[in-house]
Amino acid sequence: MKKVFGLILAAAMAVPSFAEQKEPKDYSAYLPEAGDIAIGLNLNPVTDYLGQLFNNSVNGSVNNNQIGGSGLLWNNNVQTNEGYALPMVSIQGKYFLDDNIAVRANIGLVLNRQNRHEYVQDDAAVAADPLSQDKVEDAYHKSITGGSLSAGIEYRMGKNHRFQGVFSGNILYSFYTQSQTWDYGNAITDINQAPSIDGTVNTMGYVAMGTNIPNARITKQSTDVNHTIGLVGTVGIEYFVAPKIALGAEVDLALLYSWKPAQDSKYEGFNTMNGSVDDYILKVSPKSSDFVFGTQNVGGNLYVMFYFN
Repeated sequence: MKKVFGLILAAAMAVPSFAEQKEPKDYSAYLPEAGDIAIGLNLNPVTDYLGQLFNNSVNGSVNNNQIGGSGLLWNNNVQTNEGYALPMVSIQGKYFLDDNIAVRANIGLVLNRQNRHEYVQDDAAVAADPLSQDKVEDAYHKSITGGSLSAGIEYRMGKNHRFQGVFSGNILYSFYTQSQTWDYGNAITDINQAPSIDGTVNTMGYVAMGTNIPNARITKQSTDVNHTIGLVGTVGIEYFVAPKIALGAEVDLALLYSWKPAQDSKYEGFNTMNGSVDDYILKVSPKSSDFVFGTQNVGGNLYVMFYFN
C-alpha cells in the first residue's frame, strides 16, 4: 500500500496538468528511436519513503538500509534462503536496435562496512589497582557486499503515444556476502577465564561449549555467501513527461534458484581439560537452496529513464 501511495504522489509531482493547453498529436520527438541510449535510476527508496509519510510511519528520516540497497528477497533466517535478487538502488541501461526493440541491462551494488568500538575496563589494571580507571577496547566488524547483473531484450508498444507498454525477458545473477568478526581488549587467561567484555559489542556474552570450555566468546562468524540465478520477465508502462524523459513502472515474473554454503561460528575460551585457550567451531546452518517462482518484483519497479540520441 505504501508503494501505491508513493507512486501516486510521484506521478502527481512529475506529470504536469495539460488541461489548460492543447497537447500536440505528434509525440515522435518524445519517444526513443533506433540508436538511442537510455540510462535510468530506480525510485523505490524514494516512493517507499513517501508512502511511509502518508501512513505516518516515519519521523521524516530515510531508512539507510533501503537507500544502501537492501535485497528485496533476502531472508534473515539463517536456516533458509529465499534468494538475494537485486538491491533497491540500481542503474538501468538500454540500447535501441530499432524504434521498438532494445537490449537492456540492470546493475546493482551493495557495500556496507560497520566498525564499532567500545571501552571496557582493563581487567589486568584493576587486578593490580582496584581503583584503576584504565580502559581497553572491544570491537565489532561487519562487512556486507552484494551485487547483481541482469541482461535481456525488451519490446515496446504504443507508437506515437506518450504512454508506452514495455515487455522484456532477462537473465539474472546476483550474490551477497556477509562477514562478522569480534576483537577483545581483555585476553582470556588461566587466571581470568571470563574477562570483561562490552555488552553492546558482544550481545551474546559468554556461552558454554561442551564441558571443557564453560566460558566461550565469539570471535568470527563464517562468511555468509548467497548466489541467485534465474529468468525474469517484466510487464510495464512508461509515460513520457517530456521529450526523451519517462517515468516507468514494472511488475516482474521471476523464476529464481538460489543457494548458500554451510555456515559456522568460531569461539574462543579457556579449556579446563588441557589448561589452554582453545578455539571452538560451532556449526550454525547446513548448506541450503531455494527455488522461487512468482511476481517477486525483483530489481525495483519504479524508475525514471533518460534517453539520448
